[in-house]
Amino acid sequence: MSASFFAPYQPGSSSAALPPGVVLRPADLDDTGALAGIEAAVRGGNMDLWRTAMEQALLRPRSAVFVACADAVPVAYAKASWLAKVDDGVSPEGFYLAGCTVLPAHRRMSLGRALTAHRLEWIAAQSDGRPGGPGTAVDAWYFVNAANQASLALHAEFGFVEVARGPRFHGVEFTGGEGVLLRSSFVV
Repeated sequence: MSASFFAPYQPGSSSAALPPGVVLRPADLDDTGALAGIEAAVRGGNMDLWRTAMEQALLRPRSAVFVACADAVPVAYAKASWLAKVDDGVSPEGFYLAGCTVLPAHRRMSLGRALTAHRLEWIAAQSDGRPGGPGTAVDAWYFVNAANQASLALHAEFGFVEVARGPRFHGVEFTGGEGVLLRSSFVV
């Protein structure tokens, strides 16, 4: 990931509420082209490859993709996924916030914040049947390029704290050589 794809860090510049006409909903296969278009607009690249990646994300077991629509047009999306333990000595298995992309014209409108809250609610709902039942802690995980200050600040609002730093987590290598693994524990 290149640092140029990150939203600029501007503390306190986001609105507190979603703008009128913005709706969050689960994404479905009919959204594949729109989600690919968001990625291509932000990161560039081949639309067919993005379509394939979006379709895979939508079909992945124990995963969810949510979309933010402004006046019924997708302008942002975010994923949450169960990731199995990998042999990197650091990355545990668990539910991860697995990416959030917002079209530049729609940044600083609390879309990322709302999509993050939505994904954490989804993780809590997936965890209802785990050993210990209601009233026990659930962990949500997240990793990010250490240069992405806007994302780090947003996730700190949700209680994410740094667990480790390294060049890769769950097979993702970071531009600049440093990523951050974070965890938020909350009770459901």
